[in-house]
Amino acid sequence: MSTKEFNELDFIVSYIPYRAALVLVFVMCYFMVFDSKWDVNGDNAAYYNLGTALSQGMGYVNPALPGTPPETHFPIGYPAFIAALKTVGLSSPIALKITNGLLLLITGLMWFELFQKLIPRKNLAFVAVMAMFISPLLMRFSTIIMSEVLFLFLSTVSLYSIMLVSERKQPVFRNVFFYIACAAAILGFYVKTLGFIILGTLPLFLLWQRHIKEAVITGGLLLAGIAPYLLQSTGGSNYLNQLLMVNPYQPDKGMAAPGDFFERVSTNAFNYGFGVIQSVSFPLSNKWLGDFLFLDVIGGIAVLYFIYRGLRLMHGYKKLILPFLGFTLLVILLWPDVWTGPRFIVHASPLFIFLFLAGLLELTEKYEHKFSPKKPAGVFPVFLFALLGIIALNQERVKAQTDYPPNWKKYFAIAKEAKRTTDESAMFIARKPHLFYVHSQRQASNFKNTENDTLQMNFFMDIGATHVVLDNLGYGSTPRYLFPTLEKHAVCFKNVMSFPEQQTYLLSFDRDLFGSDHYYEKLMLSPDSLMKKSEPKLDDDFLTD
Repeated sequence: MSTKEFNELDFIVSYIPYRAALVLVFVMCYFMVFDSKWDVNGDNAAYYNLGTALSQGMGYVNPALPGTPPETHFPIGYPAFIAALKTVGLSSPIALKITNGLLLLITGLMWFELFQKLIPRKNLAFVAVMAMFISPLLMRFSTIIMSEVLFLFLSTVSLYSIMLVSERKQPVFRNVFFYIACAAAILGFYVKTLGFIILGTLPLFLLWQRHIKEAVITGGLLLAGIAPYLLQSTGGSNYLNQLLMVNPYQPDKGMAAPGDFFERVSTNAFNYGFGVIQSVSFPLSNKWLGDFLFLDVIGGIAVLYFIYRGLRLMHGYKKLILPFLGFTLLVILLWPDVWTGPRFIVHASPLFIFLFLAGLLELTEKYEHKFSPKKPAGVFPVFLFALLGIIALNQERVKAQTDYPPNWKKYFAIAKEAKRTTDESAMFIARKPHLFYVHSQRQASNFKNTENDTLQMNFFMDIGATHVVLDNLGYGSTPRYLFPTLEKHAVCFKNVMSFPEQQTYLLSFDRDLFGSDHYYEKLMLSPDSLMKKSEPKLDDDFLTD
């Protein structure tokens, strides 16, 4: 048999089946959990609005906010990606969701190659990628319009490309994969500020391999690539300021002191070590945050131990993987603990899954001779163990098939009513203004996080507010900051649309009355509660999270 015939046969027999099976697993899982609804986190709507503005030639501005201001929070990368898709006709939210799914599929197939370079066992790599496609975390982000999957894709491209560079004998700067790795790293930084993880990993990997000149030049090239991000308005400029706050959602608490950072690091270490990483690696544990029981801590320790064992089993590229995980660890420890959650480790979740399963496989192979002395089971026990993730994935299926909770349905009903009954110039105060905009096409702003009612009312006046949405979405800031102001200045507001059973109200704001000469006189003569004027008063449970 000739060499060519052998290679073709090997491709058909060995290459295709694994990858075809993984594609089948992905398709089954993806359509199992696909959710056509808007995610209520709000950021997905913000990305969509920003991408729409770019595609319409408005520039990098936020059309949902009063005055259509330049965007300073979200980096430009993912909105630009959305704008590019809209330009070629993929403009619907469903099309954008499916694109995210395709990115995850391609990413998983790349990790199938990467895993085999870390530990050369094809069956283990197959099980790990299968576990990725069963992961509730990854599958959820692949069905919502968020930047995490695109960042995961670019991070994977960068890691895979730099591995290919190190495998080839030609000089680094003459290898096309080196430039692909750098381009993906730079683009990743424009997608998420977390991209500095890849930006730091590439030169450190080259430096660790004693390619000092290449490491320095690579660092300079990457820095030049992100210079527009640092020097111009491409979003993301307020992340550092929020990072230095005690609590970004309560700015009145001020900037963090050294003691606050120590408390933040210890809190994050506990939450990620015993909660988030455990649930990413073993979804059935489903212990993300909250109060940890003794068994939760034991489970977290076991998962971290298996990940450690998996790291020790790696045959190659530790000098690449360790900096990547090290920078990730730095992020999750220093980020404000109110942001603690799986979003910050989506890019590293394939590695956590793979290393956990590798450590688990080592344990099963070490002791399986006691139970099956004749024929080794190989990776089969780990395969069965990974399949347990389908139980957790089923919860995402239930969420996808379930309608919005009543409080959210009423919130969106108010937004649609605003679109039907108000002028396009109307300005709203509404929590989740980006979600409010996609349903109402009316600009909105969140209220200020202040208990000073005068500052709050002046803010309403400054942005030209004409209406206020009093919601019951479960966030503590609404009863803390908004409701007391509305109660104190009830004479300025009138119920336009009410859902008392869900404690959700659309109020019109009398701008001419507030601040007028007879305003305070009228305020003293009308002390009744805002809600008592035409609707029952809010129940006590409204004032709790």
